[in-house]
Amino acid sequence: MKNLAKILLVVAMGLLVLSTAPSYGAEDENIWTEDGVGTKSQDGPRGGEMMRERIEKRLDELAKTDPQRAEELKKMLQDDPQAFRQEMQKMRGDGPMQEERMGERFGNRRLQMQGHEGKDGMGPKMAPREDLKERHKEFIEWLGKNYPDEAAKLEALKGNQQAYMRTTMLMAKKYGRVMRASEDDPELAAVLKSEIELKDKRNEIIRKIRSTTDEAQIAELTEELTGVVSEQYDLIVKQKELAYKNLEKQLSELQGRVKESKGQVEKLNDPDVKSKNVKSRVEELINKSERINWN
Repeated sequence: MKNLAKILLVVAMGLLVLSTAPSYGAEDENIWTEDGVGTKSQDGPRGGEMMRERIEKRLDELAKTDPQRAEELKKMLQDDPQAFRQEMQKMRGDGPMQEERMGERFGNRRLQMQGHEGKDGMGPKMAPREDLKERHKEFIEWLGKNYPDEAAKLEALKGNQQAYMRTTMLMAKKYGRVMRASEDDPELAAVLKSEIELKDKRNEIIRKIRSTTDEAQIAELTEELTGVVSEQYDLIVKQKELAYKNLEKQLSELQGRVKESKGQVEKLNDPDVKSKNVKSRVEELINKSERINWN
């Protein structure tokens, strides 16, 4: 039970950071860019660079203990990025440093947003275990209501702790944005759900194409794939439209704050207002100094 509690804690830490990822797709010249090795992440232009830095750091660490394996992975990264990503996902579920690595990866960003500070206020510290467990519980409950088949698969893995943790993290990555959007933006949530369904359908068609040599079947599947990709394109554009509307709303709010701030500055620059405030402050300081401290 203690080991399971640790697993749930690490999973919950992952859910925290996944829940803070921006809901809208990142702006990118390549409209088809998806999260993965060597691409821009949804955290902005620095996302892809940071991902590469983490990969290089992890490979350097591996080279100290298993240089041959590190070289194999470097070659795999160049030749087959998708296979490399899958291999790295497997590695994240193994080894005694798993909890530490996951804690470092998933603990920081959300906690900074929550205002948790570490020693000397220099950085984030870990949130209470109850907060992390609650986040995990919320995700599992949401998954059961919206994707009961997936929740059942997850429940069946509880006897295998590593598999449970790894699968939970993958599901959180897949459905986390939908969960968050369903709370704040139902229209976006609907788009994201459709996007997941189309991506699954697309992957299935691709598997069928790669597993057959029948030219007629390949042509039929290719036509079907073209239709799915066309629908994906429409959903990507829809997300960007929603992002545009969201930015317009933020800009309008910011313009209102700028106007209010400008009015305050103009008022404070008035000589009469300055004289009144200075006089009031001087009186306050004098009265404060004349008070007797009885402590």
